[in-house]
Amino acid sequence: MFYEIVTEYTFIDAFRNSELRKDQFSYEALKELFEYYDNLAEDTGEPIQFDMVAICCEWSEYDSRKELEKAYDMPLKELHDNTIVLTFQPHFDVDVLLPTYHVGERKRYLVREF
Repeated sequence: MFYEIVTEYTFIDAFRNSELRKDQFSYEALKELFEYYDNLAEDTGEPIQFDMVAICCEWSEYDSRKELEKAYDMPLKELHDNTIVLTFQPHFDVDVLLPTYHVGERKRYLVREF
C-alpha cells in the first residue's frame, strides 16, 4: 500500500484541477475541509485516506444562513463566540456544521451529512 502526504496546497489543488469537482466548494470551504480532516487525523492518531468523491458526497456548502435554514427548515442561532447552534430534527443525519469566512462577503456554511 502506498501513502502520500496531502498538504493543504495539494488538497485544494486536487479539487481545482478536477473537471467534475472544481466548482463543488469555495476556496475558503476547501481550506476548512482540509483543516477538519487534518485535525481529525491528528486527534485520532490515524491517517485518513483522501477520497475526493466521498468528501463531495458527505459535505454541502450553503451560500448563506438563510439558505441553510431553508434547507433544514429550522432557525440557526449564532452565539457570541461564533459557535453555531442548529438543532437538527431526528430525521436529519447531520453531524458537523462549519462556518467558512469569506473576506468582504457574508459567511457560508459547510454541513456534513451521513
